[in-house]
Amino acid sequence: MTGLFNLSADLALAVGLVVAAAGIVFVTKIGLLPKKSVPYALLALGGAFGIAWFKSRQARTLRQRLKDEEERLKALEERLREQGARLGDADARLDAARTEVDARRAAIEESILELERTGDARIEEVSRLSGEELDAEMTALLARLSRGS
Repeated sequence: MTGLFNLSADLALAVGLVVAAAGIVFVTKIGLLPKKSVPYALLALGGAFGIAWFKSRQARTLRQRLKDEEERLKALEERLREQGARLGDADARLDAARTEVDARRAAIEESILELERTGDARIEEVSRLSGEELDAEMTALLARLSRGS
């Protein structure tokens, strides 16, 4: 949940996109923006919001993976405690599992930070593109998405 009217991030993004698009159409109607630039402005806006949406979805997925790993570690710790009386090396395995999960946690947190850093830079980059450059970028993005990479 975000602080903006307690909307989810996806809903807040959609509302922001609609408000921004309505603003662009309004500014065009009153003559402050040439009519030919409307599709490019809307594409740039859509690209920026698309990147932000993709970044938030990836971060949410990584946070869920982190939560799942922590739950798996708790279950493993409980199981190892139960078997500790029977197994002499349970503590060593528990420490190894903790170390492994800590390493995964650090990698996932670093991925989240990297995603946030590169996502902001990519939004700035897309917002500076001209109409033809933006069209080429969107075509390349759609081609990558259709290939599944």
